Amino acid sequence: MTRQLGAFQICFWVVATIQGLTVFVPAASLGVSVFCWWPVIALLFLLPYLAILCELGTTWPSAQGIHYWVTLAFGSRWGARFSWYYWLNLPAWYPSTFLVCSGVLAELFYPELPLWGHVTVAIVLSWVSVWLVNCDRDLTRVLNTVGMLTRLMIVVTLIVGGIYHAVTQGMANPVNLETLSPQLDNAIMYLPTLVFSVIGAELIANLIFRVGNPRHDLPIGLFGGMLFLLFLHAGGTFAVLSAVPRDQLGLVSGLVQTFRIICGSSFVGQLLTCLLGLATVVTFVCYMSLWALGGSEAAAAGAENGEMPGLFARRNLHTWQPAGAVFQTGLWSTLLLIIYGFMADTADDLFWSIFAFSMVLYFSTYYFIFAVFLRLRRTQADTFRPFRVPGAFAAWLSVLSASTVLGLSIFLFIFPDIFTLEIDWWHSLPILLGVALAVGLLEYYVRSQPIGKQDDNRL
Repeated sequence: MTRQLGAFQICFWVVATIQGLTVFVPAASLGVSVFCWWPVIALLFLLPYLAILCELGTTWPSAQGIHYWVTLAFGSRWGARFSWYYWLNLPAWYPSTFLVCSGVLAELFYPELPLWGHVTVAIVLSWVSVWLVNCDRDLTRVLNTVGMLTRLMIVVTLIVGGIYHAVTQGMANPVNLETLSPQLDNAIMYLPTLVFSVIGAELIANLIFRVGNPRHDLPIGLFGGMLFLLFLHAGGTFAVLSAVPRDQLGLVSGLVQTFRIICGSSFVGQLLTCLLGLATVVTFVCYMSLWALGGSEAAAAGAENGEMPGLFARRNLHTWQPAGAVFQTGLWSTLLLIIYGFMADTADDLFWSIFAFSMVLYFSTYYFIFAVFLRLRRTQADTFRPFRVPGAFAAWLSVLSASTVLGLSIFLFIFPDIFTLEIDWWHSLPILLGVALAVGLLEYYVRSQPIGKQDDNRL
């Protein structure tokens, strides 16, 4: 394939793929101190994470991306484990995103919508997304374009409106030395969302073979894209904090709360609020449909290689889309919404429980990347690396720093009140049981199947 991606294209790809609207409200829930937490996350996690990706990507470019690196380092059975972990977070991430959509619609049209109303809306939107993924592939380009345009419109509106509101009416949350200082209070539970807001760059691994000058363009594109991404996230979070007091912010309704305050209560303002809210729902549906397509294609490829059950390999005979895998995504997201719906009291609780569960699984996949990095440093030390993390000490320090941040994030997702010396088992136990069940079923399948041809005894 023609190598055509440069630093600018990589930068644009990073912003287009990773930038999401879901992080603004949870990040704002940390208060003004979020602007001091972000540099800490960037230094301790983002910098080493991107450096590791650059070394692996420039040294072993492959259309199979991380799956190829894991298989190269540890064998095909570990490649199968990675495929499973990476797919499993999708059916959980799906419903948490669509719960935000239900919150937006409820805030616009029916603020008193009960919990099971939110569940119903999220289920309907999940299956709308499943239907979109199964449509003709030309629709994918339309979804990408529409999603990008609506997202750009919303982010620009938020940033401009937030600055205008702060200048003309002041900040809804006071900014001073005390509020800027990082605090270990109840809001610390939202700190892992800052890590979530900067991960996803590993998806570029599937396209590195198309980069003309990986040694030069990949680091510049990744670091430049992430720097611009941090600016967008900070701008969106600032807009929320400028408009809505932290103690009045709703996790699933926070965006509409912000739109409503920024746009005002006039007829035009109410119309703009409604249009921005509907644009948010469209953005989320397009965004999640594209992620579902990518995750389902990977699951279908894994099934074709014998790494996942054959039903994941089924395709739509008319469009050749991964119908089997995306159907499983819709089915399991529906079951998850119903199960967790019985355990939650409010839509905010339901959103955070499912989101936390999905992130525990998602964050776990990054330990595969870090383990591969160290493994290949030892087993293929003589392989030329166009980009290299300098020295063994820096390599180990990068892995230790990023792994520690991930581990603390996973711990906070499961035990969000731990710094107040409390454990809410109604929140923690369902996540622990869900993760244990998912990992148990995964291990049973992987160990019971004759997967791949490569020797798996490399540990």
